[in-house]
Amino acid sequence: MGFLVPLLKQRHRFYRSLLVVEVLALFSLSSLQRAPQLVGVLYLLITGVLVVFDSPLLASHRLQTHGLLERLHGRHRNHIERLLLRRRVIVWGWLTCLTMEGIWQSALLLNPTLAVQLSAPHLVVWLALILQMLWSLVNALAEEPVFNGSVLMGAAAGY
Repeated sequence: MGFLVPLLKQRHRFYRSLLVVEVLALFSLSSLQRAPQLVGVLYLLITGVLVVFDSPLLASHRLQTHGLLERLHGRHRNHIERLLLRRRVIVWGWLTCLTMEGIWQSALLLNPTLAVQLSAPHLVVWLALILQMLWSLVNALAEEPVFNGSVLMGAAAGY
């Protein structure tokens, strides 16, 4: 199971990056009081960390390119397939949020009445993505074989 070490390192890098971006986002909240419409961009940045560091769209993160998935059998293969499906759902959810945020921000500028009508779907799309990401983070933390600083950073980021 030597192939798990790079996957764990990748996940630990994600934990650290997520915490750093969230702390920077917290510091920027006071300045966003003057421009509340940019809060959506801040959420895109925070959720984008998962897409960038844990995306199956990146060639370095594809298990199929390394031939690892074909060598796995049984429980490990099913686990990796579920993980890849969870990654794809998050990537598509993030792209949906990006699209919805663009539509909603445009409506705010051009037609505020339409923006009010789009607020409910806008909120539902964001809540679905954030809940999926939190669920993925909790599952990833629960699967950690060791407890170290990176795992603690991941728990703090999820909190």
